[in-house]
Amino acid sequence: MQNTGAARTGLITGSVLMILTMVLHPAGGSLERILAQTTMIITAHSIAIVATVFVTFGLYGMMLSLKSKSGYAVLAFMMAVLSMMAAAIAAAINGLALPFYLQSYGEEVLAMSDTIRPVLKYGFALNRAMDYIFIGGIVGATLINCGIILRQGVFPKWLAWLGIASCAMLFLYLIVDLSIISLLGFRIFVFSLAAWLCIAGWMIPTQQQEQ
Repeated sequence: MQNTGAARTGLITGSVLMILTMVLHPAGGSLERILAQTTMIITAHSIAIVATVFVTFGLYGMMLSLKSKSGYAVLAFMMAVLSMMAAAIAAAINGLALPFYLQSYGEEVLAMSDTIRPVLKYGFALNRAMDYIFIGGIVGATLINCGIILRQGVFPKWLAWLGIASCAMLFLYLIVDLSIISLLGFRIFVFSLAAWLCIAGWMIPTQQQEQ
């Protein structure tokens, strides 16, 4: 018997940390605003990086529960790993590297705003790219897992439909013209995703028969 209770705990913990990240995540703005919120920015994004570890560990346990039914569960996990890596890189760029970079200039940072701005724009562009990889990867992984659940069981079918509904929010964003990577759009997406992951984590069997 292979104990997957730890994976259950990991996925629930990671989901809670994702929600906490978005609650603490400050709104962006001017250079002055970023400097004033440095401590909160570092704290929120540090929690986000820790969350990616717990979520990845939890999704590994979910893969163990599904791979005996379909080999595509491994593909879903690989997509999830790519997604979590992108999320960690995005958090490191925006939440750690950016504040450290600005702090390195000390009191001269505001006087050098014209020089710093191109670097900040490039950093934000990298962060946006990582956000898209995170969203695409986790949505793909969720849809594959939901497909396996619908066809093979293991988890209740309503969990699959709930996951599909969460992913379908992306199409709703297009309809209402809400950017998925805006703070509001990203918060809604992360909250819905974290809720599904938390429920899925709770559903992971505490004991999984080793195949």
